[in-house]
Amino acid sequence: IYNNIGGVHFARKKFDDALKFYYKAVAIWKKSQNKRGTALLLHNVSLIHIQKKEYDKALASANMALKIRPELKERRFIVNSTALVGVVYSRMKQYENALEFFDRALKLAKKINEQEFVVRTTIFICEAKRGQGQYGEAVRILKQIEEYCEKKNLADEKMRVYRELYETYAAMKDYKNALAYHVKYKNLEDSLINERKNK
Repeated sequence: IYNNIGGVHFARKKFDDALKFYYKAVAIWKKSQNKRGTALLLHNVSLIHIQKKEYDKALASANMALKIRPELKERRFIVNSTALVGVVYSRMKQYENALEFFDRALKLAKKINEQEFVVRTTIFICEAKRGQGQYGEAVRILKQIEEYCEKKNLADEKMRVYRELYETYAAMKDYKNALAYHVKYKNLEDSLINERKNK
């Protein structure tokens, strides 16, 4: 019950209320040895602390979730939790630490053929590269993952890549390419919306 209530508050962006109920659920699930549930809750708690810019707390929760994940032998969730630790480090501007965790997540995502996680983790890597001022490297990697999305027919993920390319070119003040990718992003977004409406 606490988990569900916390989820409702999270969805409504009432983060303090969400945390209150999530922490109650964590205490209960730890006592009952529900490791899967505890890891999921800690993951969500970390996401909330990120939203609140409480990065030390976010990192602590993300690391606790990551510590539990291998015990469950669910490699897809290990990828997700590993990437989350990287996201927190990236928000803290500790980009080298972030890239270390992103690289670990990406290698595992490729190994288990989790295509969406391959793309999303690569985007996280490019965001960290951009934070380091390595715009050219970010563009190079994004172009590669754009081709990957084309080959794998990953429309939603390709839209995310377009947005990242648009933002990266804009940060480089390359407004011609920024505009081109912004148009690609909006066109694909509209196409996917219309496609889903017609289903």
